[in-house]
Parts: sequence; C-alpha cells; structure tokens
Amino acid sequence: MTIIKAASIADWEDEGGALSAFAGALPEGITTKLVREYTVGPYRYTDLSHAISERNRQAQSMAG
Repeated sequence: MTIIKAASIADWEDEGGALSAFAGALPEGITTKLVREYTVGPYRYTDLSHAISERNRQAQSMAG
C-alpha cells in the first residue's frame, strides 16, 4: 500500500494547470471536454443561474 503524504502533493499541485484527461489517447480529429453539471432535485443544469432559479422555485412552492 502506497501512502502519499500531504507535503509531496503540495510539491506538484501548483505546477501550471490541469492536464487533459485523455491527452494522446484519442484518435486525431476527436476531442473531449468536461462539463460541469448542477443538480436540483430531479433536474440537471449546465448553467448555474438556471439551477439557482429552479432551487428558488422549489423553495417557493414548499413555503406556500
């Protein structure tokens, strides 16, 4: 079992940004991107403002 110490993580943690998850693994002409997704109840949004609006709608319907 390998244990990674916090000090060793700090050494490489700030080395200039994230790497592509599939760097070099995809065929030429194919790209990938990660999409942030917000979940509010059963609904999913990629736009935070839409997720906040839905949360507010749900809160209003529960309150009255």
